[in-house]
Amino acid sequence: MKSKRYPLILCFLIPIIVTVGYFIFRHFAPFGNSSILTVDMGQQYIDFFAHYRDTLLHNPSGILYSFAKGLGGDMFGTWSYYLMSPVNLLILLFPISMLPSVLALMTILKYGLAGLSFGYFLQKKYQATDWPVIGFSVSYALMGWMVANQLNMLWIDAAILLPIIFLGIDNILKHQSTKLYIISFTAMLVINYYMGWMVAIFVSAYMVVFGIARALPTSYSYGKIFYRWIKASLISGILSAWILIPTFFSLLTSKTNYSKNEFRVRFEYNPLDILGKFINGSFDFKQLPNGTANIFVASIIIILFAYYYLSPTIKGRLRIASFALTVFFVLSMCFQPLDLFWHGMQLPVWYPYRFSFIFSFWMILTAFEAFKDILTNGLHWKTFIGSTLIILIGMIYIGTKIKSFEYLKPENYVWGWIYLILSIGLIVFYGLYRKNILLSIAMAILMTGEMSLNFVNSLNNISYLNNSDYTKFASITRPLVDKIKQSDKGFYRTGETFSRTKNDALTAGFNGGSIFSSTLESATSNFFGNIGQPNGDAYVFYSNGTMFTDSLLSMKYWMNERPVTIKTSQKTMPQFLSTLTSKPDLSIYDLTSQTKLTNTYKM
Repeated sequence: MKSKRYPLILCFLIPIIVTVGYFIFRHFAPFGNSSILTVDMGQQYIDFFAHYRDTLLHNPSGILYSFAKGLGGDMFGTWSYYLMSPVNLLILLFPISMLPSVLALMTILKYGLAGLSFGYFLQKKYQATDWPVIGFSVSYALMGWMVANQLNMLWIDAAILLPIIFLGIDNILKHQSTKLYIISFTAMLVINYYMGWMVAIFVSAYMVVFGIARALPTSYSYGKIFYRWIKASLISGILSAWILIPTFFSLLTSKTNYSKNEFRVRFEYNPLDILGKFINGSFDFKQLPNGTANIFVASIIIILFAYYYLSPTIKGRLRIASFALTVFFVLSMCFQPLDLFWHGMQLPVWYPYRFSFIFSFWMILTAFEAFKDILTNGLHWKTFIGSTLIILIGMIYIGTKIKSFEYLKPENYVWGWIYLILSIGLIVFYGLYRKNILLSIAMAILMTGEMSLNFVNSLNNISYLNNSDYTKFASITRPLVDKIKQSDKGFYRTGETFSRTKNDALTAGFNGGSIFSSTLESATSNFFGNIGQPNGDAYVFYSNGTMFTDSLLSMKYWMNERPVTIKTSQKTMPQFLSTLTSKPDLSIYDLTSQTKLTNTYKM
């Protein structure tokens, strides 16, 4: 039992140690004055998490509806997309002033859970308990998709659950219980239906393409196993219907009305450009809105992945089926009709190829199959030479095109060669000494080192907000809102002439007039456009209201920044609050309260 437990502990702890070490280095809260807040994490998600805390602790009706969402709107779709991860419960244990720190701790925990999940999968499926399990699990936990989407932490639960779902599929194929598949797939659909759709595509493709080709128990035909999978999937759908059905109707009034779903039969870029993402540190800010898929994994995995398809001791029908799935994945990451299909027939706005974590999972899984083949049957030297030559040709191609890969730094390309050569040498030694414990430890160390370096090099390319950018704003606005609520128990909305994000109402807990959310009702956006307010597919912004629109929308109170400066021991700095708009109407509104930084007016 202990021999099985210790590798899993390391699968969990090593990604955490790597992440904590980097967070300390970057001074992310709670380890310093910076934060993990960047792009949507800082502009959108953190405000939803503040709403999550307020709703569960003080106002449960916010699960269904909130007037903090623009002029008011359904929140069930928002919760099902953004807030259903059980890890979010950690938010309830800390004050709102520590929210950026809590999000950092949640991110760290999710890295560890991804490693633990994959390690558990390898142990159960292959009865593997040695050091390579740690290396493969760390490669999964710190894969390029995880690093690039650290700021989209609402998606990371899918990477945590995928190995468990796949283990459930393996149980079904072996005619074992369907319980694990039903429980894990139901959890996936409940936690995030969007990523659940992508996992469902992968599972379906695997069952249809790969399931037919693999060796099955002779007492049961594949048709019976396929029926058991369909039945288990339907049960998962029924168990998650309580959230899927309301979410579906919510989407009919929001995202589906304005999302782009242009169907074009074309390649979005040269498929060979995907190769650039196998180099260390192949990620930067420009890759967020329009980039290629983030699929970085350790060099050992890339070599073994190629080795799998050439190995003479792996059944040909399995290799053909696996290659078919690989071709499907590669085409999906560059051929627009397939890309559109993976994203629910709606092209994503920013963060392209959100399903690429599944391809990385597939690569790591296939590579481990090849590794087990080497341990069992020895290294086939002709196969190894052939697969190595394929990888070397790919590296040379990347070198000739390095100037066109703007995200790729020359020093990282050099590191790619270093780790590739070390990986080739390690596999050669494995061919000579298969059962050597030192080689197993060396493999885990090598893979961990390469994934850690990619983690550091990738995240160094992104800038982040200071911790105080959020905490100080919340500490200023929440007392103002509480004071208004104490004096006025009726229905009204509150405006602000300053702004941190469009979701300030969610952080401060007031009925506002702005929102930035993928589940924004299209009717609200159209209304804002008709009254001359900024609006878009996923946001509305009440920034230049008049006395007429204030009265029409019950915008009874206004929080206004005071034209003062803050003196420090070193210099005089402008006030903390950033001006959003000038509102001359406030001169005829009643001043109801005042602080060093703000005035509160009543219409």
